[in-house]
Amino acid sequence: ALEEKLLAEPRNNETQHAMAATRSECFRDSSINDENDQQMKRRHLLVFPSECNFGGDRPDAKSIIAVAQECGWYTMLDIAKAASTGPVNLRELNPDFAALSFYKLFGDPTGIGALLVKRSSISVLFENDERRIPQYQGGGSVSIMVPNQDYTVPKGDSPAGQLESLTSGSIHFRGICNLSRGFDTLERLGGMFKIHKHTICLAWELTSRLRQLRHGNGKAAVQIYGAWGKSTCMTDNNGPTVAFNVIRNDGSVVGYNEVSKLASLHRPPIQFRTGCFCNPGACQGALGLTDQQVIENFEKNGHVCGDHIDVVNGLPTGAVRVSFGKDSIWEDLDAVVTFVERTFVNHHNETCSESDFTCENPTKVPRSPSTTQVHISEVYLFPIKSCAAQRPRKWLLELPSGKLKYDREFALVDTSGTALRLQTCPKLGLISPVVDPESQKMTVSAPGCKDLVVNLSESLYHGGDNVVQVCGNKCGGRLWGDAEVSEWFSSFLGIQCWLARYSSSTTEIYSPCNSKGVLRSGFSNEQPILLVSENAVAALNNVLVDQLQRPVDSKRFRPNLVVKAVGDENDSQHHQYRHIEDDWKTLSLANKDLSFKVEGGCPVSMTFFSPLLP
Repeated sequence: ALEEKLLAEPRNNETQHAMAATRSECFRDSSINDENDQQMKRRHLLVFPSECNFGGDRPDAKSIIAVAQECGWYTMLDIAKAASTGPVNLRELNPDFAALSFYKLFGDPTGIGALLVKRSSISVLFENDERRIPQYQGGGSVSIMVPNQDYTVPKGDSPAGQLESLTSGSIHFRGICNLSRGFDTLERLGGMFKIHKHTICLAWELTSRLRQLRHGNGKAAVQIYGAWGKSTCMTDNNGPTVAFNVIRNDGSVVGYNEVSKLASLHRPPIQFRTGCFCNPGACQGALGLTDQQVIENFEKNGHVCGDHIDVVNGLPTGAVRVSFGKDSIWEDLDAVVTFVERTFVNHHNETCSESDFTCENPTKVPRSPSTTQVHISEVYLFPIKSCAAQRPRKWLLELPSGKLKYDREFALVDTSGTALRLQTCPKLGLISPVVDPESQKMTVSAPGCKDLVVNLSESLYHGGDNVVQVCGNKCGGRLWGDAEVSEWFSSFLGIQCWLARYSSSTTEIYSPCNSKGVLRSGFSNEQPILLVSENAVAALNNVLVDQLQRPVDSKRFRPNLVVKAVGDENDSQHHQYRHIEDDWKTLSLANKDLSFKVEGGCPVSMTFFSPLLP
C-alpha cells in the first residue's frame, strides 16, 4: 500500500496531501494563499519506521523517502527497531532525520537515544517562524536569557552549537560513556551483518516450526501475522520479529493473556510480550478488526491498552510476540515451540459439526453448546476480605445484589483507611472467619490466637460512617467492634488496623458503583459473584504437572462458586469443556427463578457474574 499511495493529513485538517510512489505525483498544498504562506513555504515532515515492531514488516524505505523529498517534504526515519538487529545505510536511504535507541542496540543503558540530522537539514530546525512553539529554555540550551523581557539567545551560532541547544538539562554522561563498550560488543560478535543473519535465521526457524504445529483434526494451531505469515522464505521484507496467536482445534482463539500466564509457569519461565505492543494501527490491521469493533471493545467491554481483555466476541484484541536479538539462541525458540505444542496442541483426531454447536461469535466457529448443564460442586464464602474462606454446604443469596450473604462484608483497614490485601499482607490468609447466620455471630480464628467472637447485630456498631479504599475505589464502611476486636487483628498481623463493615448508605454518597458500573454490595473488587470451573482448573493443572509443579485446587482462585460441566471425564469431547465458561452469557438456576449475567473474565481464570432481575 505504501508503494501505491500514502495519505498525510495535517493536524489542523485544513489540507490533505497525497503521495504516490511514482515520480509523476507530488505532495501539493492547496491552502498556501495568504501573505504569510507566500513569504515562507509551509514545511511538512513524513515520519515512518524502517521496521514494524508488531510483526517485523519492512517497507521500501528508500523509495518512500525519494518520492517524499522530490515533493518537497522532509523525512524522518525511525530506525530504532531495525538498527538493533541489522545494518542501516543512511547514506543510501538518505533521510533528513533518523532516530535510534541505544537501549535497543545494547540492552543497556536505558533512556539514551540519538537524533541523527543530515547537515543540509540542520537549518530547518531553527528557521525563524513565529508560529512555531517556543523551544525549551533551560539549563544548557541558551547563551543568554533576560527574565523580565522576551529576550533569549539560543546557545551556539554554528550548526553544531545549534544542535547542542536542543539538548535540555544535564546529559546522561555516565550512560554515554558506556556506549563505547556496547559498540565493542557488537564488533566482537562480528558486526551488524552477522547479527542480522543470526536473528533472521532464528525467526525463520521459529515460523517454520510453528506452521508445522497442527491439531489431530488437521487444523493449524498457530496463526502468524505480518510478513512472516505471508512468506515461507527469508527476505529483506522480514525483520526478526514474529507476532502470532494460538488457535484451538475448534478454531477459537486462545487469548494472549492465557498464553502469557501459562508461559510464566514454564520452567524456566518464558516471558512473552503480548497485546498490541504500543502499535494499535498495525495491530488492528493484522487482526482484521474494523474501526467500529475497536471502539465497541472499549465502550462496551472496557478494553484498553495493556489490560487482560484478550478476546471479545470470539475475536482477539492483540497477539503474542517473539523478538530475536544478538543474545538470542536456538534453545530460546525451541522452548517456545515446545511450550505451545505441549500446552495447546490437541493431537486427538476429532471433528466438530455445525449441527452439534451453536456459535454466537463473529468468527462462525463452533466453540460450545448453546446451553450447558453444570453442577455447583463447591461454595465459598469470604466474610472478611482477603482472609480465608468458609465452605458451607448451602448459603443464602441476597437480592437485588445477588451476592452471598455476608460475603466480603467486612474488611480490615489500616491507618490510611485502605483495605488490607493478600498481596501486601500475606498473613491475612491465615485468618479464618466462620459466620453462624442463626446466632448472628462470626467466630474468627488464627494460629496461636484465642478465638475472637464478633457479634453481627447492630449493637457492635461504633462511630460514624467512613470511607474505605478498595483497589483505589471509595466504598462506604463503618468501624465494627470495640477496642478488643481491633487489638486482636493488629496483634496477629503486626499492623495497626480496624475491622470495618460495608455500609450501603455511605456508598451512595461516595462511590455507589464499581469500576464496571455495577452497584456495589460489599468490599468485592468487581462483581458480587466470582465463578471458576473445575474443568479450567484441571486444564491448568495439566500444565503444572508437565512442568513438575504442584497442582492447585479451585479454592486457590478465591471463587464464590465452583462448577463442573456435566459430561463423562473419559468422553472424547470432554476437552471442549475446559474453558467453556468463556462463552457463557448467562447462568440460570435449575428452577429458573434467578439468572446471572456474565460481566466478564479476570486474569486468574475466573468469571464475574451479576444478577439479572425481572
